[in-house]
Amino acid sequence: MKKDLLKGALWLSAAKLLVNIIAFISTIVFARILLPDDFGLVSFALAIFGLITAVTDLSLASALVQKNEIHEEHFHTAFTMNAIRGGLVAFILFSAAPFITQSYGDHRLELILRALSVVLLISGFGNPKIVTFTRNLKFWQEFVINVTQKLLGFLVGVAIGYLYHSYWALVIAGIVHQLTGLIVSYILIPYKPKFSLVYVKDLWSFSVWLTLCQAAININMKFDQFLIGSKLGNNTLGIYSVGDNLSTTPTREMIAPIEATLFPAFSKIGSDIPRLQKAYLRSQGLIAFIAIPVGVTIALFSDLIIHLFLGERWIGAATVMQYIAVLVSLQTLASPAHQLAMSQGMTKNIFYRDMATLLVRIPLLIIGYISNGLIGILIARFTSNFFTILLNMLMVKKILSVPLLIQIDSNMRTIAGALIMSLTILLLKEYVPIPSDFVMRLSYLIFGGLASIVIYLSVTFGLNAQLRSVISPEHEIIKLIESLKEKIKKST
Repeated sequence: MKKDLLKGALWLSAAKLLVNIIAFISTIVFARILLPDDFGLVSFALAIFGLITAVTDLSLASALVQKNEIHEEHFHTAFTMNAIRGGLVAFILFSAAPFITQSYGDHRLELILRALSVVLLISGFGNPKIVTFTRNLKFWQEFVINVTQKLLGFLVGVAIGYLYHSYWALVIAGIVHQLTGLIVSYILIPYKPKFSLVYVKDLWSFSVWLTLCQAAININMKFDQFLIGSKLGNNTLGIYSVGDNLSTTPTREMIAPIEATLFPAFSKIGSDIPRLQKAYLRSQGLIAFIAIPVGVTIALFSDLIIHLFLGERWIGAATVMQYIAVLVSLQTLASPAHQLAMSQGMTKNIFYRDMATLLVRIPLLIIGYISNGLIGILIARFTSNFFTILLNMLMVKKILSVPLLIQIDSNMRTIAGALIMSLTILLLKEYVPIPSDFVMRLSYLIFGGLASIVIYLSVTFGLNAQLRSVISPEHEIIKLIESLKEKIKKST
C-alpha cells in the first residue's frame, strides 16, 4: 500500500504542480486585462454559487470510497441522486437570480448567476465510477482530468478576456472547466447511466453528515466575501479575492496530493490504532513541513509579487496575502484530522467541529469589519484560525489518543525553522532594498525564495540531527534519498 500511495502522491503532485502553474498564470493574466471591480463582481457570484453547491452537495464520492464493498447499483444510485440534485439546484439558482441581484444592487449579477446555474446542471451528470480509481489508490486519471480542465478553461477564458476585456472571461472559463472534467471522466472510464435509488439509504447514512459539514464549512469560508462585497463594494472584494487566491493556491496545491491519498489510506488501515497513530503523525508532519515555509515565504515577498506581476492598482492585495498565506499554512498543524475522522466514519464529529468554528468565526468577522474594515476582517480570520486548529487537534486526540503536547511537539522543528527563516529574511530585506528595475526585482524574488529554502532546511535538518527523531518528515526525506541512491547504484 505504501508503494501505491507514493505513486499516487507523485501523480497528484505532478497534476497539482501543473494546475498550480496554470492557476498562477491565469490569475496574473486576468488581473492584467480585467479590473478589480470585475473580479469582485464574479467573486460575489461564485461565492453564492459555492454556497449553494456546498449546502446541497451529497458527498456521494466519499461514501463510495468509504464502503468496504460496492456494486454497480451503488454507482447507478449515486448518479441518480446527483442528477436530481443538480437539476433542482440549477432551477432554484436560475429562478432566484433576479431577487439576489436586486438585493446586491448590481444588474450584471443576474445573468452571471443564470450562467452558473448551467454549471450546476452539468455537474449533476458527473461520472460516479471515477471514484473507482481513488478506491484502488490509482491517481493518474485525476492528473489527466485536473490538468485538462484547468488548461482548457484557462485558454478559453484568456482568449475571451483579450478579445472583449469582459468579466465574462472568468465565467465562461468556469463553465468550460466543468464541462471538460465531465467529458474526460467518461472517456477515462466509460459508464452507462441507469436510473436507480436502491442504495439511497446506504449512501445517505454516511454522506448526510458530510453534506451538513460542507454547508457549515462554506458558510464559514464564503461569509467574508459576502460581507466585503455587500459592505465594501466590488473593487475591494476583487482585491481581496485576488490576494486570497495568490496566497492560498501555492500552499494548498502543494499539499493537496498528499491529502488526497490520506482518506483512502486511513480507510484501508481501518481501526488499527497504533498504525493509524504513526500514519497520521507522519503525514501531518510532512504536510506542515511543506506548507508552513511556503506560506511564510509568500507572506514575506507579497509586496514584491504584486509589484512584479499585477501592477500598482492591485497593491492592496499584498496586505491580504500577508495575513492569509500564513494562516493557511498554519492550518496544516492538524488539517489531516478531517480525513482521519472520515476514515473512521465519524462524520458527525466533523459536523460538530465545523458548527463550532462557524459560531466563533462569523461573529469575529462582523466585529472585525465594524472595528477596522478590511484589516479587521483579516485579523478576525487569522484569530479564528487558531480555534479551528485546536478543535482539529482535540478530534485527533479523541480518535487516536494522541495528547495535544505530542501533536504540537512533532511540529516544533518546522515552526522553529519558519521563525528563524522569517527573521533572517526580514533582516536581509531591511539591509538590501528592493530594486526598481523589473529584471532586478525578479532576480531579488528568486534569490530571496532560494535563500528562504536554504535557511529553513538548514535549521530543520540541523535540529533533527541533534534530536534524532525517528518519526519526522526530515527522517522520511533522508530515507527516500538513501533509497534512491541504492536504486541508482544497483542500476549502474
